Amino acid sequence: MTYNPAHGWYYVPEMRRDEALLLKCCDTKTDGRARFMAHTSFTDPTTPADARPRESIELRTLVFHPN
Repeated sequence: MTYNPAHGWYYVPEMRRDEALLLKCCDTKTDGRARFMAHTSFTDPTTPADARPRESIELRTLVFHPN
């Protein structure tokens, strides 16, 4: 991964406990769509000092279909 000013970055600060964020990290198609996706985390400087720590669960799944 190298810097590209055309890259788009998304920040979802107000997610609730009943919401999920799905990241498609890889695609085998070679028809011009994005095949790989980088993702990261950061320390949010606006987080209150007494805020509960965030928790996340990562689950990787392979999906195979004929199309």
